[in-house]
Amino acid sequence: MTGTGVVVGTVDYMSPEQASGEEVDGRSDIYSLGCVLYEMLIGHTPLPGGTASGQGRSVSQERREIPLEVEYAIDVALAKVPSERFATAREFADALGPKDTTASRRGFGRTARRWAATAAVVLVGLGALGVIVLPRIAAAKLDASLYVVVPFGHRGGAAPALVNGDQCELLLSQAFGRWTDVRLADPLRVHDARMRRGDQSMTLDEAKTLAKDVGAGMLVWGDVSQVGDSIQVTAALYDLRRGGRTVRDYTVRIHKDGKQLESKFRELADSILLGGVNAERLRPDVIGTEVLAAFYAYSDGRDALARWDLPAAERSFLAALQDDPDYAQANLWLAHAEMWSDKPPSEWRLTAARALASPQKLGSRDLALARALWSLSDGQFPDACVRYRRIIATDPNEFVAWFGLGECQRRDELVEPDVASPSGWRFRASYRAAAAAYRRALELVPSSHRALTGIAMDRLVRLFFAESHIYRPGFAPAVDTLHFGAFPSLDHDTLAFVPWPIADFFNAKGGSRPATAQAAVARNREELRRLILQWINAFPESANAYEALSLVLETTGELESGTLERSALDAIRRARALSRDSTQSLRTAVAEARLLFKLERFGDAASRADSILASARAEPSPLAARRLAGLALLTGRVYRAAQLLQRAAPLETPITWDGEEVADAPMPVKQAGLELLAYAAAGAPAESILAGKKRVDQRVSSWSGHVSTDRLRLAVLHVPMSLAFEAIGLSDVHRRDAGGDYVLEMQWAIAHGDTAAVRRELARQAGFRTRARAGDVAIDGTYAEAGMLLQLRDTAAALALLDLSLQALPTLGTHLLEQPEQVGCALRAMALRAELAARAGDSVAAARWARAVVSLLTHPDPPLEPLHRRLTTLAGPTRPR
Repeated sequence: MTGTGVVVGTVDYMSPEQASGEEVDGRSDIYSLGCVLYEMLIGHTPLPGGTASGQGRSVSQERREIPLEVEYAIDVALAKVPSERFATAREFADALGPKDTTASRRGFGRTARRWAATAAVVLVGLGALGVIVLPRIAAAKLDASLYVVVPFGHRGGAAPALVNGDQCELLLSQAFGRWTDVRLADPLRVHDARMRRGDQSMTLDEAKTLAKDVGAGMLVWGDVSQVGDSIQVTAALYDLRRGGRTVRDYTVRIHKDGKQLESKFRELADSILLGGVNAERLRPDVIGTEVLAAFYAYSDGRDALARWDLPAAERSFLAALQDDPDYAQANLWLAHAEMWSDKPPSEWRLTAARALASPQKLGSRDLALARALWSLSDGQFPDACVRYRRIIATDPNEFVAWFGLGECQRRDELVEPDVASPSGWRFRASYRAAAAAYRRALELVPSSHRALTGIAMDRLVRLFFAESHIYRPGFAPAVDTLHFGAFPSLDHDTLAFVPWPIADFFNAKGGSRPATAQAAVARNREELRRLILQWINAFPESANAYEALSLVLETTGELESGTLERSALDAIRRARALSRDSTQSLRTAVAEARLLFKLERFGDAASRADSILASARAEPSPLAARRLAGLALLTGRVYRAAQLLQRAAPLETPITWDGEEVADAPMPVKQAGLELLAYAAAGAPAESILAGKKRVDQRVSSWSGHVSTDRLRLAVLHVPMSLAFEAIGLSDVHRRDAGGDYVLEMQWAIAHGDTAAVRRELARQAGFRTRARAGDVAIDGTYAEAGMLLQLRDTAAALALLDLSLQALPTLGTHLLEQPEQVGCALRAMALRAELAARAGDSVAAARWARAVVSLLTHPDPPLEPLHRRLTTLAGPTRPR
């Protein structure tokens, strides 16, 4: 036992007040026993080394299978302030043991008071705690305070016209939601568990199994049928903690005109939960609308959300709002669908506000979510995070709140001064905490991967910073807003971002290229891979999950490793086989061509590209056109690539050489710029490049409007002109100081005889390469640097630099075939390597790389025919494929 002023015993188990010699009481022993219990479960004390004032890791961070109530009880026992701990063993044990309540008192404060205790912890003993706790860990007991409503069955097989089983679930869940002391399982988790079982009709045994899967101790299930001119709905409450016995059941009949729909489901909820209460105690508007058509559309939207078909959900919620513009629930979930689709907040801010215009129509859960979502949409990120954390404190399994907590931290780009930072600046929000919140959300509802993969796969990669070129933007408000960029890094074992002024960031100055960036990206990739494998385990027939797996394996360079879990090529082929969507079929086919290219199976890559181009629509969508353009360039179809890139103009946002987006660039200017980019990437024909530049200049002059003419012109031209230097020489876009475009600066310097400046820049770039994989340096940069080395007559260095990328094709970026400059320079780099080898008398290397280019250029347009003929000669006799 402990006493005031007595500092004895093992420091690892000592409470903060005892360690500092302050007054202590029995609650100090509560802390010590909490340390012992933590060590029993985890294997070490919470704060090894006697740092009682420090901050340890929670048990769930160490072992995720620990039940939440056990974690919470330990957290209370280990509270730094004695008044926040338990006081006796009995209540500590009660907090760890099974609950017998059928409705919880929601809220952190009330839960803590229920668990708060008195002073006989030692009398219970470790043996008793072991008997209570360890079986709880092994069995993962169900939560008797958590209810789940599952879709009702259809008696007789057919669903009535008025309401079906899914709609009964929705109506009853919303009726339950009016009670602040009723905890309902997250409906998205319920639908996720249901989707894993397929589309078969639900039986009572299956409903019980589903409820157990989401950890619920109380199940509500029933059936609906047509009886004459009425609908009969029967519901029953089952206690799964006691073998699934029936607590009570109730039946209501609703006239087919639907006028009693609201009151009858209110009555049903009363009777199921409480055995019948005065209806006047219930808040009104369970349905939220008096327009039946609006409810039906809303129900369709919730069904679409459960499938993670966000476009369909948005259409249904909009249809509901056309029938009833004041439908609070429809506004709320439309705003969520738009947020999950990654639409800009300006598109869903007003929708969230409309949901809050009728707060009396929202249940307590929905109202809390609506307020948090409004703060998120309005840029009040700290407030949104506070609100989402409150919801999570009440319900730790709430997917929407966990995802929202990730969003409020990810979207917060505010940068603040910090004298302790290497750059003098820091981000206000923690991205490490954002990543943890996203991970928790995606683990809770694996089916949500459907919203973050497929066409939105880039978003998932961005969320986890799984590619080396992805950076975190930021800003500091001032008279002239300051912009920043940060690559991920590791601070000891923690993901960190240090913001640097954008000009320094794009020009790689200061410490803007952290030495641990590659290690940070590698860790992010592995974390993402583990998460995706969980999705595949839950949804083994999901094309999206396999596509996501292929992409993350591609980033790690595991292209063809023998097993599906480690082979990007096998995973993308599995995705193609499972896909039933034409957009995804194109995307996965392009990915397969890219992987074959990286594996140096150039003939197979060209065959796949030819097949895709042959079956493409005559007028593809902008997104499809961008994907097809890369394949056209890869196979030598320069003119077709130029046409396709013009169709992709709606997706293009020109970026200045110092990283500023020109979001309002006129469409005719973007179209001319993309056409020029196709020719410049191929390096030919010179006359088309010159004509294209002239066309851009004319359109900028005619269409720039309020946009800065010079800024727009440089944003559109700086990449094409650096690519075209070899064909047309110096242009009026080249400058001594071109912001972050070091290639333009080197080309300007070499044209003006300043070889010293070129050598300095090449040496600086070589320093960056020592901290990166070869393929993490874009191949257009490698090709341009090799060209500068040749201008300096350093052929050996040029060969060595080219080989860095060409011998490491698997490490090239996942956007290789969607960025014309990458496709064109990959071909030009291989062609240059072949011709340099031939000049050096290395016939083997010359034939290898010449054969690669010839295999790819299956349809060379006239500008590429001379190159094709030269390389065909170098390639020698054609080998059988």
